[in-house]
Amino acid sequence: MRKRTIVATGLITITAAATLAGCGAGEHDSAATMTDQARAQCVTSAGRLRDSMLKEPALKMLGAFDITKAEGKSLWIVNAARVPFLQGISDGAAAAAKAAGMQVKVVYGDGSTNSAQAAIQQAIAQGADGIALVVVDPTTVQHAVDQAEAAGIVVSDVLNRSTGDPMPHGVSGQMVLNLPAEMDAMAGWILADSKCSANTLMYAPSALPITAAAAKLLGQRYTQLCPSCRFELKDLDYGNFASTLTAEVQTDVRRIPGLDHVIAIVGSSVPNVDAGLQGNAGIRVVAHDGLADNLQSMRENRTHEAADFAFAPTGSIGWQLVDQQARLMVEQSGAAEVIIPSRLVDKGNLGANESDVWPGYAHFEQAYTDEWHGQP
Repeated sequence: MRKRTIVATGLITITAAATLAGCGAGEHDSAATMTDQARAQCVTSAGRLRDSMLKEPALKMLGAFDITKAEGKSLWIVNAARVPFLQGISDGAAAAAKAAGMQVKVVYGDGSTNSAQAAIQQAIAQGADGIALVVVDPTTVQHAVDQAEAAGIVVSDVLNRSTGDPMPHGVSGQMVLNLPAEMDAMAGWILADSKCSANTLMYAPSALPITAAAAKLLGQRYTQLCPSCRFELKDLDYGNFASTLTAEVQTDVRRIPGLDHVIAIVGSSVPNVDAGLQGNAGIRVVAHDGLADNLQSMRENRTHEAADFAFAPTGSIGWQLVDQQARLMVEQSGAAEVIIPSRLVDKGNLGANESDVWPGYAHFEQAYTDEWHGQP
């Protein structure tokens, strides 16, 4: 029997500048050559979008909550795959659950619907009170989600959607991104950096709803601001890129003359992109997720990466996950949607360490425990 997957398994190439601007795939839109005035306006607009996300967002809490109401409850965290970013979130969630007196079970899938569905069914069989699906789209495991809902289990959807997106059936809460603002700022950074003459290649998994939506939003803004700039989108196999991406990047560099920017929307793919770009010092990488190792490589000039859309410290996202799940378990209102904080980071605001990037999150654990021990 053929295994269904929730991640990209094939490879498709779309020239988004051509597709979004209405010309043939693989072609430059030569009719869209910009005047000096239009280019200057593009640079100004791109700079504004870039600057809109450079500041640190405040640590936002949901308010006082009596955590003792959730003590002893069992939370299962089902991750799409074992990658550093998801491990960091799960480690934070485990620490938060311990502080809250809750039980936690962390499961890592292999990128397939089969593995995610099996984990959900195991959680149901073992009497879980809550299940968090992290980069596992609930609609791809709908039967198992429906079973969990029927068993009275709280299911939350984590890192699969953007703010305002409808909640999937059987899901009680979702942790979302402000994706339109993020992708506007990322497109702005690249276009401002290139003075609106960029030639950009983006690697993004088409089968993950959040990265597919990110690619669409970024491509639209990018080509709107700079119709003459080249933008190509390629599918990324989320479960297997560690063994394939470096060679793919090497091929793409030879295939695309004048390539100057690469977007690695999956932060853990940056080392593979870097390896593929060896010997091409002029190509700059823009990434997402703000992984600590990637940011440190930027500080030490050991990478092609020049900008990153950094999430709040991954541990804090794990605490945010547990905070939302605990509130949903006791049916507290106002916890159905929470936004995961993020900011654009480059050499101008990178600082010497993570504390410099997220100074307001230095004591996030204490902030949550203080909130949990306040009056509901």
